[in-house]
Amino acid sequence: MKSALSLIATCVVASSPAVANNSNITVEQKNIPVTSDNLEHVTVLGTHLPKTSHDQLAKVTLDAEQIAALAANSFADVLRGLPGVDVFQQGGAGGLTFLSVRGGDPNFVVVLLDGVKVNDPTNSRGGAFDLATVDPATVEKVELLYGGYSTVYGSDALAGVLSITTKSAKQGDLANATINLASAGRYGGSVHIATRVADLVDLSVTGGIQRDDQSTFGDTFKRQQFTVKLNSVKASPFYWQLNSFYAEGNSQAFAEDSGGERLAVIRQPQSIEFQQQNSALTLGYALTEQLSVELQGTLSDRNEQVDSPAIAPGVIDGVPALQTDSDYQRSDISLLSRYRLSEQIDFAFGASYADEQGGMESLIDFGVWVPANYRLHRQSKAIFAEAALAFEPLMLTAGVRYDDSDALTINTHRLLAQYQLTSETQISAHYSEGFKLPSFFALGHPFVGNKALQPERSKNYAVSAKTDFPEQQFNVTASIFHNRFSDLVDFDPEAFTNINRSQVDAKGIELIAQYQVNSRLFVSGQVSYNHTELKDTDAKLRRRPKVKSGVALHYQPLEQLNFTARLTANGQYYDSAIPTGMIKMDSHYRLDLSSAWQVKPAIQLRLNIANALDDHSEMAVGFKNYGRNIKLTVSASF
Repeated sequence: MKSALSLIATCVVASSPAVANNSNITVEQKNIPVTSDNLEHVTVLGTHLPKTSHDQLAKVTLDAEQIAALAANSFADVLRGLPGVDVFQQGGAGGLTFLSVRGGDPNFVVVLLDGVKVNDPTNSRGGAFDLATVDPATVEKVELLYGGYSTVYGSDALAGVLSITTKSAKQGDLANATINLASAGRYGGSVHIATRVADLVDLSVTGGIQRDDQSTFGDTFKRQQFTVKLNSVKASPFYWQLNSFYAEGNSQAFAEDSGGERLAVIRQPQSIEFQQQNSALTLGYALTEQLSVELQGTLSDRNEQVDSPAIAPGVIDGVPALQTDSDYQRSDISLLSRYRLSEQIDFAFGASYADEQGGMESLIDFGVWVPANYRLHRQSKAIFAEAALAFEPLMLTAGVRYDDSDALTINTHRLLAQYQLTSETQISAHYSEGFKLPSFFALGHPFVGNKALQPERSKNYAVSAKTDFPEQQFNVTASIFHNRFSDLVDFDPEAFTNINRSQVDAKGIELIAQYQVNSRLFVSGQVSYNHTELKDTDAKLRRRPKVKSGVALHYQPLEQLNFTARLTANGQYYDSAIPTGMIKMDSHYRLDLSSAWQVKPAIQLRLNIANALDDHSEMAVGFKNYGRNIKLTVSASF
């Protein structure tokens, strides 16, 4: 019985910083140079300050056309190959997907879906968001920030922020529909309808479905998604925005750490069902040209049911069969005021309140089914302030935040300095802090939970230099970063509970180059070295390749025809599974190809070949890459 219980702790260990990756970059991705005219009234990502000439945050941005050019089969494929990002997907469509950013664990990234925080602290992943929830065909924009951003987003923002914006109403758009059919039993489609109502409101409705069967044992995936947005037409000092999102789906795949199709002894898939609901209301008013106030309320509701078979013992003890039903509800309200003192000086200050409640009902098979249930409630209050000063050639941004959550008080700070060294070269330095409140799972689980856990913390340092060669249409960015994650939640087998003890250091260098060869050809490439280690131990960290690289090419020989190619490669790294223990994984690569033909002004055909070289390398122990996949997409605009 003790052996079985010890493997329950694997769920906690797997969701702690032993599976991390975090990254700081200062370049906006331009795989395809396009622009977007989004009419939404939203806060600039990564800051409470208004969008100004000195809004030069370290982030990567992909817009709708760049995402469409990738013809991604999953949202994880959208992020694959971004600088500083590791995406690991276990097996095919139904497998779990891991996102890590420059040495930070997947649960160290705040995920915002149309401005709503969707991290779920009740799951055994410690709050990491399942990227399969989102249909890439319905996404308008993706932004990824590097570093600790708890001064803006509070808990969970230790390594970065991933913001996903779904499609909204645009001038000139009425409706768009896509249908796609792919090999291995994959098909899907999406519909986007947008209209302006009485010159007062922009209405946007988006829906999408996906069906997936990779034709390997137990690998299936289904998802339905629906989004409604209402935006005021900003013709007065008052504006408002209302969003609503719903998604549901289910999947089947081999359980995490089971050894997959190659090594799993018990050949029964794990099944997962999920429902995600979000809503957000924003009200804003410009009191004067210099002063504005904004009130925002958000709601998030996540339900997840998991039926996991037992995992037979191997090098590591086996795991008993589990059945879990978790639910999590979060409501946030914030009041923000912005004040522009002059063209060079901006201020922002405000307060926020969050209410979280959730829990898990579970049964564990120890020969007899034993219940393991918990339920927690948490309230958090915060005040924050930011300031930006722009006195060319120097620009400074500073932020501070004070959080109070159930008698825990945390202060976080951020400072960004940028200096225009020459007309072509800019250098920047970024210091940021983050914290993560213990997950409900780590606090409340009746076998391994510990209510005395303290918040995990991060300190993030980055220095970057970017040089533009405008005559050659070429730019290069070099970044050095050091992220330190401390007080990390770890499992103590002697006390048989979670404790704060681990520290992870991630240090690295990243080089990014972008070259507009001519009006028809654009090339970008990046390479990074990231050394991540646990302090005072020889233990290996999982899924952290030291070397990563990627090259992307976009070629448009004709106005109606374009081609996109993306090659990504990861060096060797360590991973573990119950049958094998910790082992070294081979390096792997992936080539994705896509072409688009504008048959008529309103009709487009797109052909995508994912994993074109049919590389079958294992990304996780025993989980083979699902191989070459060919997809045809037809899009029509009305």
